[in-house]
Amino acid sequence: MRFDSMAPGEGVEVSCRFENGKACLEWKFIFADSSVEVGRKGILRLLMWDRQGNIVLECIRRPEEEEPLRSILLQPHLWNGVEDPYLYTLEAFLMDGEGNCLDSLCRQLALYSLDFRGELFLNGIKFEERAVAYCFPEAKSSAELQRMVAADLQLLRELGANCIYAEKEEGLYKPFLQLCERLGFLVRPLPEGRNQKIPAYRGEACSLVNREGNPKSEFYRYKARWSREPFVYIVPESIHRQESGNFSAVVYSSCGRIALYSNGNLHEFQSGDGEFLFREIPAKSPYLLLTAEGDGCMESLSLHRIFTK
Repeated sequence: MRFDSMAPGEGVEVSCRFENGKACLEWKFIFADSSVEVGRKGILRLLMWDRQGNIVLECIRRPEEEEPLRSILLQPHLWNGVEDPYLYTLEAFLMDGEGNCLDSLCRQLALYSLDFRGELFLNGIKFEERAVAYCFPEAKSSAELQRMVAADLQLLRELGANCIYAEKEEGLYKPFLQLCERLGFLVRPLPEGRNQKIPAYRGEACSLVNREGNPKSEFYRYKARWSREPFVYIVPESIHRQESGNFSAVVYSSCGRIALYSNGNLHEFQSGDGEFLFREIPAKSPYLLLTAEGDGCMESLSLHRIFTK
């Protein structure tokens, strides 16, 4: 008898219910080779550790027990997405009557509740979903794939996303789930005919990154809406020649107030939320020399007039 490593939770699955500052846990154990007897004196032992290395929970039962194993954890530290992706360490041991270890597992465990009551609630609080549809990149090796996926998830953290709709690709989905859990992303299956309001990370005309995995302007449009970190981005393709001969440009930013400079001279201050449209920007040379500034961050763009519309 051993734990079924291909089953949910690698053979040890838990459901959580929270009430009055305590977590009510119900454990489910799934075994492979269950026909192998461990004897009436066999033991299933479960331990849970916090980040400081303290044992916070211990459970002992017979492997063949049919009654669900229940336990209570007082004042649990809940996994709370990207805000606080707290993980416990779970260890489980399967032993025979003589105390010999037949199998064991060790994995990280996130304790949280997820409910849908017309809207999604994480730990009883309405979850403001900032979701991206994700498909795995093509790679020449598993090592390259791991590197590319890790880079994608770091960009998604920079974006301010907190939820990923991912395809269930065999062999990739499970380690992807574990990595997302550590980073605080809630992962949900990619539905057929997904809502087009959910932006695609890659592979579509309006995706957030290009084939090389570099952010496109659409990435910064969503970052301006979702990110709490101050940034500014001048959108190159937004620059248009106006009838007056001057130019207009769009700046994406998470800052509430933006200053735009043309050729080093202040053109205009604007207050707003996410997207800033500047008009009548003068340009007397073949290049537009623009700088956007806000909350201590800035970005400059030099663009030849031939690339303007």
